[in-house]
Amino acid sequence: MIDTIKNIPTVKTYVNVLDIIINGYWQREKIDIGPYLYSYAYNNIEGHRPRLGLRTNARWHPRWLLQGYIAYGTKDKEFKYNAEINYIFSPKRWGVIGIQSNEDLDLLAIDRTDYGTQNLTNYFTNPTLFMVASRFGSLLGFGDLLRPYRHTIRRAWIGYDILPSVNQKFLFQNRTVIPLFDFGYYQQGKEQTAANLKDRFTVTEFVGETTIFIGATIGSYGNRRTLLGSKKPIVRFRYTLGLSGVLGGEIAYQKMEGSFEHNVRLGSLGRTRYKISVGYVPSLVPYPLLINHLGNNKPIYNKNAFNMMRSFEFVSDRFISLQLFHRFEGVFLNRIPLLRKISARAIATANIMYGSIRSKNLQSNLNATSAITGMNSVRPFSFIEKEPYVEVGYGVENLFKFIRVDFLHRINYLENKNENANLLDSRSTISRFSVKVLAQLNF
Repeated sequence: MIDTIKNIPTVKTYVNVLDIIINGYWQREKIDIGPYLYSYAYNNIEGHRPRLGLRTNARWHPRWLLQGYIAYGTKDKEFKYNAEINYIFSPKRWGVIGIQSNEDLDLLAIDRTDYGTQNLTNYFTNPTLFMVASRFGSLLGFGDLLRPYRHTIRRAWIGYDILPSVNQKFLFQNRTVIPLFDFGYYQQGKEQTAANLKDRFTVTEFVGETTIFIGATIGSYGNRRTLLGSKKPIVRFRYTLGLSGVLGGEIAYQKMEGSFEHNVRLGSLGRTRYKISVGYVPSLVPYPLLINHLGNNKPIYNKNAFNMMRSFEFVSDRFISLQLFHRFEGVFLNRIPLLRKISARAIATANIMYGSIRSKNLQSNLNATSAITGMNSVRPFSFIEKEPYVEVGYGVENLFKFIRVDFLHRINYLENKNENANLLDSRSTISRFSVKVLAQLNF
């Protein structure tokens, strides 16, 4: 009966439209075209940026997934591309092996190594409006808040559910970073002289990722799967080892990151989701390899970001953060007839982060930046000084079943301190209040 209903032309049309909205791809017989949101962008580095992306689906092969894109900038007159091959060698344990080659323009303020296709549990992630919006507008200038760079990536990985609810992944990659902003670093283990000052770098990295998702709901769709949520905690840990002297790698370093995420039911008061994240970089490294906390200058809400923090506002080599999101369900708004009729739901959020940077990392990057720019005491980035950064918010979700509106307040770090000694442009003001929207499907 279900197969018959799905083949009714009207139903089939609605299903296809919903699939495009949710997954971002237009499905053909064996090839999907998209993600359509990335098909065009315009910014002051690339100019007009048309992009064509393709991927195979389960009708082409249930275990092989080929995907990629090609893009072109009319201003920089350069082609960008991505080519990726995945093979599912164990569907039951979701064993996946893959390789990727990528050359594109990236933004230091939005680290794609954390938010790209190699997400901890979602091997094939969908596009978001936040990531799409980051490609528009001024990417270079106004204090270089986004800090664009040309990025070449060659990587290979293998992932496997070593237990029914424990996924282990290993990744090996070689990356070249060519900043388009004023940047410099002194070569490791060498005297801080002009001869040892470099304006680009190559890293070879080995990454191990462990994800524990006991009791989680897994969504499988063809040859892709997505972690939808869990009633029990989701624990993630990632360890990165930089290898000097391997495939041109120039920097030896270590980075450790972890998170603990949980949904808690609070009876008639609704439910709370909280996430605790930590990170530590014990090595002396150029600041693109430190922990760049994700801010959000866009009017689009991003649950992974500090939404009142400016792009590339704070950098740390050790941090701890707490993100809170509470759904009141119908506790308050069900008492208002109009809002009850449209099933609107009240929400509340809070983001707290404390980070710091050791003097050796700060001084090394300070000296290199001053040498590049020719200015003394130029700070390449800002950092948390004493008290934790705090932002809170409230709002309404489920408007028309898919619209969410957040009203956000920034509690502290409200002034541009030492702005004349910082690469952040003085015109980049700090907002105390903002309204951001998000499109999400609610079931």
